[in-house]
Amino acid sequence: MTLDTGERLIIPADRGKALTNLIVSLAGLILLIWLIKAVVWPAGHEIVAQSGWSWLLWLASAVLGGGGVLLGVLAVIHTWTLFRPPLLVLTDRSLEVRGPFGSLTIALKDIEAFEVRFDRQRRRSLVGWRCVGVAPNQRLNSVMDNSVGFGWPGSPTQLCARLETWRRRHSHV
Repeated sequence: MTLDTGERLIIPADRGKALTNLIVSLAGLILLIWLIKAVVWPAGHEIVAQSGWSWLLWLASAVLGGGGVLLGVLAVIHTWTLFRPPLLVLTDRSLEVRGPFGSLTIALKDIEAFEVRFDRQRRRSLVGWRCVGVAPNQRLNSVMDNSVGFGWPGSPTQLCARLETWRRRHSHV
């Protein structure tokens, strides 16, 4: 639920996207646990050192175990963001991006413009900003200085329009 008091605009991340990510992480974790139990260590069988394939079973266990740890950590992060979603907080003077790992604050007067760019590594569009007086060769992706990340309600184009409207209205202060 977006809160716009005129002096402050608070945009929480989309909880539906966080829930989807949590479900995918948990499903992957359950699948990995099943794979380890069914394939690597089937019931009633012990890994025998004499077997020529025992090294492969240990390697598979390590890879699947590492994947399980990664999916477990992601599940914890997605659970955290489900109950404490990241926030975009705009005031008449600044933009603050609050996330699970900290926050970033930048003055609106230092932002030249908000824009949407396609991030090829993540294969998705992101809303970012250009800072006033920063040379193009010093920018992130040679176009933007930073981005608000992803997971916000609506499309990146809608979010960008909303942020740019707010910036234009309040950057003169």
